[in-house]
Amino acid sequence: MKAIVIGATGATGKHLTEQLLNHPAFSQVTIFVRKPLAISHAKLTVKVIDFDAPEFWAQDVQGEVLFSCLGTTLKQAGSKENQYNRPHISIPFCQNRQRKRHTTLRFDFI
Repeated sequence: MKAIVIGATGATGKHLTEQLLNHPAFSQVTIFVRKPLAISHAKLTVKVIDFDAPEFWAQDVQGEVLFSCLGTTLKQAGSKENQYNRPHISIPFCQNRQRKRHTTLRFDFI
């Protein structure tokens, strides 16, 4: 199976990515991140993207299951308005919209 993880640099995303890479049912794991990571694995593909410009990366959302592990803390966001404006709502909405183009892709928001 081919998995996609968006938000693979946070605590949840890192743990999930590690589990997927070590699980025999997954032949490929593609992660979408804002900045390069210092990890490598035979099953891993890293896509460094701008989440605000899905027109440049939406075509790369190819797989059978998509996991969204995006989130932010109040401290990182600076205010409650920013915390709930992005990424919790707008980016998953965009991911879900892109997913509709790929009928075999299952979407899991974590």
